Amino acid sequence: MPRSHRVAVGESGVEIHVLDWGGDGPLALLHHANGFCAATWGLVAERLTPRWRVLAVDARGHGDSSRPQGDAAYDWHELTRDWLAVSRWALRLVDQPMLDLVVGNSLGGAVSILAAAEQPKLYRRLVLLDPVVVPAGAGRTEKSADAPLPTSGEGPPLAIAEQARRRRQIWPSRMAAAEAWRDKPMFANWEARAFEFYLEHGLRDREDGRVELSCSGDVEAAIFEHTGGADVMGAARAVSAPTWVVRAGRGYFPTEMFENLCQCLEAGRFLELDAGHLMPMEAPGLVADLLLSQP
Repeated sequence: MPRSHRVAVGESGVEIHVLDWGGDGPLALLHHANGFCAATWGLVAERLTPRWRVLAVDARGHGDSSRPQGDAAYDWHELTRDWLAVSRWALRLVDQPMLDLVVGNSLGGAVSILAAAEQPKLYRRLVLLDPVVVPAGAGRTEKSADAPLPTSGEGPPLAIAEQARRRRQIWPSRMAAAEAWRDKPMFANWEARAFEFYLEHGLRDREDGRVELSCSGDVEAAIFEHTGGADVMGAARAVSAPTWVVRAGRGYFPTEMFENLCQCLEAGRFLELDAGHLMPMEAPGLVADLLLSQP
């Protein structure tokens, strides 16, 4: 199992939990999609350790990180401050001048762009897996990127934030949660061990013996509702690091969105993988091979 660290973010009182798989070589830092956790990178991280020292974060409100109160705490600029704080801490941990590789899935990809725009000297190269780069000011009320939306049976799908708030939070046990989730479309294509990692770390134990989501529906919804509050596409114009923008071939986002992103980046390259939006859990082997093909 990876080692755990806790990183304090300034004087905010927020602490970010980091999983450390160890490994040789320079640093690689990984950021998950909204609603998930660092442990879901496990199958990818295991493959990367011969080349990199691999770390992954639980974003605030996720996994074992702090859960600050109030929707404003989940503004994407706050998430970016956390990411920068962890980046600086990681470099002090191993006494390296910059992070060799940053990988972000969905929300993690967007936060990686925002951080690299603000502090470009921290990052040597980025890989963005189906990042959320909707235009500034746009809300997330259409079909979800991070989870297929149910329909009401009449009319369009429910808003993604509303769906997150309605999601069941508590189960009698992890086994009960596994039975409830096993046939859901969101988990249908996950590798079995990735699903096990999420059951272990995406749920936390309660004092009454039951388990609940480690990222509450309110936190997930607040992050969705802040989509468009940060100009990710505009920030990309300030990113100088070589950046691979990887579209999920079986995802939800149009090719044009990522081609436009590549045009904003100083050194952007567009690729596509035959996988769904949650690539690290659905196709960890393809993701690891892609990352290991980095020059």
